[in-house]
Parts: sequence; C-alpha cells; structure tokens
Amino acid sequence: NPSFEEDDGDGVPDGWHVGWLDLSDRAGRARWYRDKTHWDALVKTGQRSALLLWAPEMGLEWRQTWRHAIRCSGGETYCGKAWAKARGASGAAWFGLQAYDTNYQPLNLVRSEAVTDGDAWQSLSVVIHVPQEAAWLRVLLHGEAGDGAVWFDDVEVVRVED
Repeated sequence: NPSFEEDDGDGVPDGWHVGWLDLSDRAGRARWYRDKTHWDALVKTGQRSALLLWAPEMGLEWRQTWRHAIRCSGGETYCGKAWAKARGASGAAWFGLQAYDTNYQPLNLVRSEAVTDGDAWQSLSVVIHVPQEAAWLRVLLHGEAGDGAVWFDDVEVVRVED
C-alpha cells in the first residue's frame, strides 16, 4: 500500500501503523490524510497520504506492519524512495529503511536527508546494505521535535541486483 490508498475498514491504511518513540509524550498526531480535506492537494498521487503533526521530542512515525515487512537476506542491497511535503515544520522528518534480525531486533537504520519546509513535494531516497544477520526490512516515515505538518506519499522499495 505505497500510496496509502487501501483500507480494510479500520480507518488506518493497510500495512501501516503508528509508532510512538516515547509513550509518555503523545502530544503529536499521525493521521491518514484524505485529499480535499484542506484547500489544496496534500497528496502526491491518488486520494490519500500519511500525515505527521506536531511531532514530539523523541518522535513518532508511520511504520510498515510486521505482516507487510520485506523479507530479506544478509548481503542484499535495497533502494527506497518516498515523497514528502512539509508545512511550518521544524525539527526533523525523514524517510528510512531499517533492517531487523530473526528476533525482530533492530540492526542498522539508513535514513534520508531531512524534509525541508515548503510547498513542493520532495523526493527522498536511501540505499541500505543489509547486514548478514538481517531477516526483515521495514519502512519508517519519521518526525521528531517539530511543529507543523509533514505528508508522505508514494513509497517504493526495490532490491538492487548485484
């Protein structure tokens, strides 16, 4: 569900969930944004995007659910891309890929440059070289210590052939 269009009726885009990095600081918001909610289009394609508002100090993020995580093997290389737009945003917001071992413990995290404030959609990209002990790869759409809003859309992850 790379463009956040699909929903099985629970009001959250299929394959995604919200992760709080500090459960005692839940001031921010993560929303499944619908086009035409405001006066301009805040989706890149389709009718939906993923929105982070007022991200707390340690952050919150949209993450792929484990059921939709990418199965990977050590030594593989993946390229990830996403689009983002920020309005009134301070702090840091980025797109990332994180590898996990067979016990779902995080290994390495590769993250994009931070999204900059402005009206244009920005292309974010990362390349991750999967460590030998990795079994899973997940997408993270992250915001931290910030005011304002950041929208993410059109996520893509592909394995790069050696």
